[in-house]
Amino acid sequence: VGVIADGYNVISIDGLSVIDSVGTGLTNGVLIMPTASGVQAISNSNFDGVNTAISLNNDVQTTVSSTTINDATTGISTGTQSGASYTFNDVTMTSVETGILSRGTGEMTLTGSSISSTVNAIEMSGSGSVTFVDGTIDQNEIDITSTGTFFRDRSYVATLTANGAPVDGANVILSSRDAVKSSFGLTDASGQTSGLTFAIYSMDANQV
Repeated sequence: VGVIADGYNVISIDGLSVIDSVGTGLTNGVLIMPTASGVQAISNSNFDGVNTAISLNNDVQTTVSSTTINDATTGISTGTQSGASYTFNDVTMTSVETGILSRGTGEMTLTGSSISSTVNAIEMSGSGSVTFVDGTIDQNEIDITSTGTFFRDRSYVATLTANGAPVDGANVILSSRDAVKSSFGLTDASGQTSGLTFAIYSMDANQV
């Protein structure tokens, strides 16, 4: 194991590199035990050749950003008892057997990420949801064997003006009559929105 955490911790991992260059079967890059609590964030890290790059087995909200995973059996896995929310931004996985193994009840959002897998990009065996915004994923590599739901979304940017001037700090809702869900955004000083997404498709165990 590269890093293992248990008990209460404030975990902020930045720039970690865990590489099994000789193929000895290193089990985990980061292993978070079921009884761990506190704060968890992983950024700017690299995992190569491990069995599971990031194994999140507790019930704690977690952020992973700007991280690469290569040649792993599983990229990121979550525990069966977890109802936490997970946010993964700019995570790149290449040559992984399974990219994401979602086994809990919480919400997971991946934005600007890409998964190139040899088996499944996403495996869902819990009742939680996975939302994949922008990035690259193969729809044929999503396997759902439970009551969970996968959402494929794209981001949307609009500019809000009034009398030719940008509107700052406005709450914006993007929805439609047939939308499965709505998204909420906020304008900045230039009137441009952030946080808006729209649905491309959704999947459950009965497929699209």
